Amino acid sequence: MKSEKNSKNSWKYKYIKSTNFLKIQKLCEQAQKHHLFCFIVGHSGLGKSHGFSNYIINNEFAHWREVDPSLAATAFYRKIISDFEGYQINEKESLNYFITLAAHHLTRAAQHNLFIIDEAGNFKKGMLKYLREFRDKTEKRSGLIISGPPSFYNDFNQWHRDEVRGIEEMMTRIDEYLFLEPPSYDEKKALCHINCLTDSTLVNQIAEECDNFRSIRKRIEKYHR
Repeated sequence: MKSEKNSKNSWKYKYIKSTNFLKIQKLCEQAQKHHLFCFIVGHSGLGKSHGFSNYIINNEFAHWREVDPSLAATAFYRKIISDFEGYQINEKESLNYFITLAAHHLTRAAQHNLFIIDEAGNFKKGMLKYLREFRDKTEKRSGLIISGPPSFYNDFNQWHRDEVRGIEEMMTRIDEYLFLEPPSYDEKKALCHINCLTDSTLVNQIAEECDNFRSIRKRIEKYHR
């Protein structure tokens, strides 16, 4: 009993190299190397954050920023600058100033760069024309990836049909789309096995009931508690 308890206490969650993970790594690599503008579409829990964090850890000139729902455009680009400079920017300058300075920080290195914007579904439609400006200022030295749920992709296309200002120009700049899929049955079972689930009935139940990696992880962590 004691050894079983110690084993559970020492357990640490492990990831698998899922199809989504491998596709994200490849797209990030291509976007960085060729300065592409890419759009990743996927529901929550399909491995975007893990894929991005793994790529950033292994690539010095890849950077990441999540869009907070409450952020206005000026605050968003100020946060990008703060990420590079290591402190909060308080200057009361124009939005154009912050976009230009953020772009400068991203492109000043001689190497190929990549900037990833996660949770882009939190962008308000009026903010996308500023993202286009940011892209225009960085495209010669950096790739750009935006990531959001299918609802954001659908909104994006609806805004294009409604001829919302700046959306058409934005869409023509996107080089590639990647649509993430739910984990396969085999991936679900592999994730259970690599995380030491020995109860075959439970493994099959998880594989049948869970449709994303996050819910699988919760079930695995519950098993190990």
